[in-house]
Parts: sequence; structure tokens; C-alpha cells
Amino acid sequence: MAVHGSGGRGPLTPVLCGGSSGRRDAGCGSDKLQHHDLRAPLRKIIKKEINHFADYWEEEGQFPAQEVYKTLGQAGFLGAYKTTEYGGMGFNFSYSIAVAEELGHICCGGIPMLLGVQAGMATPALTRFGSDELKKRPAIVGDFVVRMGISEAGARSDVTTLHFLCFEIHINTTAARKRDEYIINGSKMWTMSGCQADMYLLANTSEGPAPNKSLICLSMNLPVIHIAKKIDELGMKLSDTAQIFFEDVRAPSKNLISEEGTGFTYQMLQFQEERLWGVATVLTPLATIIIYKYNNTIDYSHQWKAFDWPMLHNQAVHFHLAELATKVELLRLLLSHIAASLLAANGPDVKSYCRRHFE
Repeated sequence: MAVHGSGGRGPLTPVLCGGSSGRRDAGCGSDKLQHHDLRAPLRKIIKKEINHFADYWEEEGQFPAQEVYKTLGQAGFLGAYKTTEYGGMGFNFSYSIAVAEELGHICCGGIPMLLGVQAGMATPALTRFGSDELKKRPAIVGDFVVRMGISEAGARSDVTTLHFLCFEIHINTTAARKRDEYIINGSKMWTMSGCQADMYLLANTSEGPAPNKSLICLSMNLPVIHIAKKIDELGMKLSDTAQIFFEDVRAPSKNLISEEGTGFTYQMLQFQEERLWGVATVLTPLATIIIYKYNNTIDYSHQWKAFDWPMLHNQAVHFHLAELATKVELLRLLLSHIAASLLAANGPDVKSYCRRHFE
């Protein structure tokens, strides 16, 4: 698809539009889509289709996920660097970061977080390792709302703990192979998009003396899948977090992503990309809180008076605000360089980058 628009060039573009071999990556040539071409139409959708209703959705504690995902998916924003064959734009990873940063203009935290779950957590393993039949399920174009099920009540939410200490923390969800089906029993906790998802990527254990994680696609319209309750969260009112129970759920064996026992590895492969997406989505809100929009910290400190003197007129307040704004820009620059290293090395290594530059 072609997206046209205007606007300021995103901060990642100068760094990320060249590959390690000197060639220009897909989408970075002068005749190709640029980051700013992607940002402008996305910001229009955010303003018209999301922010206009965000306050009402926050009050209700839920938003129409299927409608929002469909709108963004049809425009390509749920798969900027996914292959065009299955509904993506086919660009490099820098475009995903540009999309994530632009989603920071959404006037709430829950929706960008859930979009990150769809684009950066639930679909990477599916698009990389799933069968052709599974890949054709239109999650990238927004026809399906997809969620991940990893954590369990009493088992903590650290995936490495779930993997290495499975006997000690009693992972109870099982997927038993019966001929051409898996019979799934157990539960998952703190599942975002829990009440509205259409398809479920389940990180579960398989039977045997050393249980392993596998990823299985489940349709959520089965009567033996029970959504126990929606969890009321302090800040992310629209995260749609819930606890899910599975009672003899039958899933075709063809819904397994790749091979048994590979689920943990596949999720770890995408975790760093997921973290970079999360960093990108908070840059704009952080800058907005400190500097840019109305009702921000600068305006508030100007209106707040102590001894008939605006707090903003104290130099210490100026120093602190300047320091905070500088830290946000440093974070933006660090994100840019780490994302560039991903393009150069075909995979991010955040720990090595930070050790090399900051220790």
C-alpha cells in the first residue's frame, strides 16, 4: 500500500535509512516511503478515530478493540515490518519504531500497550515460524485481536522463571497430544486483551518428565474457554486484562507454531523488539508531560504560586525541567542507535550495546 502525507521527519530516519553494507534498506530510498510519510496519516487516524473517544472509553473501562485494530490494520500500521504477503508493509524494523513512537500521541496508555501486544508480542512468532495456513489468519490487518498467555497465578510473570523453575513453581497448564489434537487444561493470568481477543497464542507445557513450552493458536469462541473476570487496573484502564481458564479445550495439532518445545525460544527472540516498541511509545507522553502540551508541568508550575511567586520563576525548577527533558532526548537517541544496530546486525543486543557504551 502507499501512504502519503507531510510532517516533520522522525528522529530515527537519518540513522536508520542505511544498511550495514551501505545499501539503502527497503522503504528508505528517495522514491520510497519515508518515516514522516508514515507518521502523518497515522496521526490523523489517532486524532479522528481514537483520541476523540479516548476519555469516554476510559470512563467505560473498555474500548472497541475490533474496530480500532481494523482501522489501523487496514492502513498497515499493525505490520509495518511484516511481509506484504500476509498484510504487512514489508519495510524494515525502523518503521515499526516510527509507528510506535507516533502511537504515543494517543491520549491514554492502555491502547498503545495493547497495540504493542498485537504487533510486537503475539504476532512475531506467528509470522516467522507459523505455517502458511496460520499466517493467513489476518491478525496483521486487524481482522483478529490476538493476545498472549504466559503468566499463571502463583507462578510469577518472569518467563525465564517459568522456563527454568517449572517444577518449583508448579506450572499447571498442560497441552496433551491426542492423535491430531491437543487437549488443553489450566489457566492464564494477567492476560491483556483478555475479554475481546479472537485468537490466543498460548505458552503452555507439554506432557513428559521435562515439560517444555509450546505456542498453540486457539480460537476464543469456544464454550470451554472461560473468562473469569476483568481485572481493574490502577492506570491502564483500557488494557482489558483478565484471567482465563481452559477446560478440555481441543485445538487441532496443525495450530501448533513450528515444533513442540520451541515456544520459550520464540518468545525470547522477540522480547528485545517488544521492549524497544515500549520505549518508543513512551517518548511522546514523557515529552508532553514535561514541555509541550497544555496542562503540562511547565504550565502548572507557572500557575502554582508560593509566597506570591510562580514556582516556575525559581531557577531550581528550570534546572530540573531541563534535566528531565534532556533525559527524554537521551532516551530517544539511545533507542535510535539500538534500533540501528538491529538493522546492521539483524538482531538487537541491548545488553551488549549498553555495556559497550556506558560501562
